[in-house]
Amino acid sequence: MNKREMQKANTRSLLLKTAKQIFAENGLLKVKTLAIAKKAGLSHGTLFFHFKTREDLLETVIETFGLEVAGQINVLVNQNSNLEDVLRSHIKSIRDNESFYIRLISEAAMLTIKANESLLAIQSVISYHINRVTALEIEEKRIKNIEPYLIFNTWIGLIHHYLLNKKMFSPGESVMDRYGGNLIAHYLNLLKL
Repeated sequence: MNKREMQKANTRSLLLKTAKQIFAENGLLKVKTLAIAKKAGLSHGTLFFHFKTREDLLETVIETFGLEVAGQINVLVNQNSNLEDVLRSHIKSIRDNESFYIRLISEAAMLTIKANESLLAIQSVISYHINRVTALEIEEKRIKNIEPYLIFNTWIGLIHHYLLNKKMFSPGESVMDRYGGNLIAHYLNLLKL
């Protein structure tokens, strides 16, 4: 990669990082591209050089976030992991980007199809790992024999309930820091035979 290509990649990365931060703080739908460019210390035109539209920028931020989450979970979870390990990895991946993730799940219904497909891809990675380990734990009779989609949906519903009600559960602090361990323990208890 030559110097110009490296500078272009660094600028794009800065725009994505800045946009994710501002989206997390102010909402995915409210933020103007001018505010993102200004916060990044770049011209408005530079932003549109890298992203054709505001929707393109937002979709790229969500897609990049999804790849980060998937990569992090794939690294943290290995073939010897059990359900608790997978759940802890999921909590950690949320904790690292909690404000952005809350915005993403709370505003998902108003986002583009492509943005929602990226959210679905994130959920699919988590579902894959949960289903992989629960199948083994069901076979070994350590947890109840429950349909895989119910196992995942119950977990994600529990997590999303706490995140979407952050102001009630943990104003001013991370929901995952405060309740992550309790949510894992409660969920595992629901599945035990």
